Amino acid sequence: MQGPSTGIPGLDELIGNLRVGDNVVWQAGRETWAGVSAAFLKASRGTGLCYFCVDESPAEVLGRHREQWDSERFVLLDGYSSGLGRARRRRRQKLDGPVSNGADVRTVEDARDYGYVQLALQELEDELGEGAAYVLESLTGMQQLWGEDAALAFFLNHCPRLYDLRTVAYWFLDPPAHDPAFLQRLHHVTQVVLEVGSAGDQQSVRVTKADARRPEITGRTAELRRTKGRLR
Repeated sequence: MQGPSTGIPGLDELIGNLRVGDNVVWQAGRETWAGVSAAFLKASRGTGLCYFCVDESPAEVLGRHREQWDSERFVLLDGYSSGLGRARRRRRQKLDGPVSNGADVRTVEDARDYGYVQLALQELEDELGEGAAYVLESLTGMQQLWGEDAALAFFLNHCPRLYDLRTVAYWFLDPPAHDPAFLQRLHHVTQVVLEVGSAGDQQSVRVTKADARRPEITGRTAELRRTKGRLR
């Protein structure tokens, strides 16, 4: 049976392959998140798929991932509309259009309340069961919504739950928005940490943690390129 994949040519080899139970923390600028998550979701089709959005609207997410959400086992957990999206409406910022028909979108009752989000994700984890794939976007948005302590507590609660459910989960964050102690705690708990850096027009990805892999995998670095719309 084929194991899980990042969907990005060369990246599986770089990290010693994705493994069932992996929580992968992507420390990267927001411009990288869409391509990384699209590749992972495409490679994970056939499993349960959960996308948890906090700092962008369901319409934005579904517009990018039409091929993935057309799957009957794709669920979008919307923590935006009743959270940061509510605050942005108060500031009269322009919102996206309506959510596309047919998508399984479940909106958290009040995402400003950490407890509602915690319960909603736990219920979805129980529903999807073992072997699902998760994209949680993002820890930066969670920190903005609830504060640093609650965002960290959320990760520390769900990281081991997702590991026990034999899932693969992607967590995204924008490093400059977080305190070094916060990043260090995530690094200690999770299985895989990948850092994406930029120098001019070039991007690189570095493996800063790869639990249960050969020691030489940690520290590996490779160029990250976009070719014909795909990362490799």
